[in-house]
Amino acid sequence: MFSNREINRIKLKLNLIKKLDVKVPKLVFSPTQQEEDISPILGIRRYGPYDSNASVDALKRDFKGAEIFAFCPKGDDRVFSSLSRLLEFLENGYGRKSDYDTNFGGFRDEFKLEILNIPTPDEIITYEVGRLSEVLSEYKEAFNEASERGNRPIAIIGGLSHRSTSARREQYVEAKREFTLIDVPSQYASYYELEESGYGILYQILRDKPVGYPMWNFALNLYGKIGGIAWIVQQSLYDTIKKIMDLSIGIRFGRLRGQRGYVFGQATVLDRFGRLVGTIGRAYKFSGMVVPTRIMRDFIIQAIQKALNDPRVKDIYNRDKKKYLNIAFHRLNYFHPQEVLGIQEGLDYILKKMNLEKINYSLIFLISKRTFVVFDEVAEFNNPKYGLSFSINENTAIIHTAGARSDKDKGPLKYPIVASCQNLGEKNSVLQNLEGLCSHILDVSALHWQTVIPSSVRLPATLEFARRIANFAAYNIQPSQGSLLEKTLWFV
Repeated sequence: MFSNREINRIKLKLNLIKKLDVKVPKLVFSPTQQEEDISPILGIRRYGPYDSNASVDALKRDFKGAEIFAFCPKGDDRVFSSLSRLLEFLENGYGRKSDYDTNFGGFRDEFKLEILNIPTPDEIITYEVGRLSEVLSEYKEAFNEASERGNRPIAIIGGLSHRSTSARREQYVEAKREFTLIDVPSQYASYYELEESGYGILYQILRDKPVGYPMWNFALNLYGKIGGIAWIVQQSLYDTIKKIMDLSIGIRFGRLRGQRGYVFGQATVLDRFGRLVGTIGRAYKFSGMVVPTRIMRDFIIQAIQKALNDPRVKDIYNRDKKKYLNIAFHRLNYFHPQEVLGIQEGLDYILKKMNLEKINYSLIFLISKRTFVVFDEVAEFNNPKYGLSFSINENTAIIHTAGARSDKDKGPLKYPIVASCQNLGEKNSVLQNLEGLCSHILDVSALHWQTVIPSSVRLPATLEFARRIANFAAYNIQPSQGSLLEKTLWFV
């Protein structure tokens, strides 16, 4: 059910309930690819990741390959053994073991890398938990040398799960903090054992379970963290003047650790090619979950200036001689009037500072709670299809951002999200109708570069990514200003 606040903002109008005609987005892996509904695994395998094919310099891959460094806590034989096998699968590939499994051809071949250096078991670096920084100081030169060779260094850390006890979580936090401090991307591989079962890729590997899909997800995470673009989504065109969304900014909150208050969920900014531009390196702290006007204003200015000054985006905008911007702001729950005022003040500043003629913007809030359930009586298992959308009032729709891909899909039932554009149809809004709102949300929901399972994540990438960034900021973990990590999926 809705909370009291949400009930006041969302009113169900029975006379306005209708199915909306919305086109679902297609993943694009090559500029020459024909429009087709293709899965991430097949797309990457058939065409290669998008940045290996891109014709636009700003989208081309700017590294040759990856050099992996593996780390393991001292004395944990289970983690060491399964980490060794994980590295072997990354290098030599993995063969499917069941009908619900898949092949993985190795990180280098699947992601079309020129170079891949993977350590052998005797090259795995062991360290004492709590003293990782002492070990890393010995390898800074090795990380730098990898970069000088045109490759991206990345660390894989085997350890216990970060989702269980506080001690295990601190092990994970230490790893993320120390590698982020030295601007080296890192990927955590967990071994999480329960009394009669377990989770985490290392647990599954050690117990010889089918791990084809986990290996693909792990490799996709690695690729994003070294700065790769696995796929893009060609944005839908909105309304008769063929507008597209230039920037989408997600806003989330993280509860401060050891003190009262919240940290601002630093934005995830995606440009019009469906690519991560960067994240905000500064943490904004305040007492409640409503952002004060001044802080919102400062944040908006910093986020947009950072995006427009990014060399990859700047070249594109200069070439197109753009004089206007279309921006979407995303958050969970309603934009408070003082937040709206902060956004408007920030946009007014950008308008004058960047010598633009106009900035159009849409204020979109989403509700991810399981508020509605929809059944498709035509489908064999009643599962609603991905993309199915209904209006529920003048500016609000329910959207299946995750769901069945066919009438015979028997996967678990996926609940829709609620999306509402507070200024829908207004003169300054990019979005003028609910079809445009649904198309936009589906576009940014297709940008989840952390899983190869299509239509499985409900919230847009902007909000999923911003949540992770906010949680790290609450632990004071964030990349340094201008670092390479800011332009990668370091937080996945």
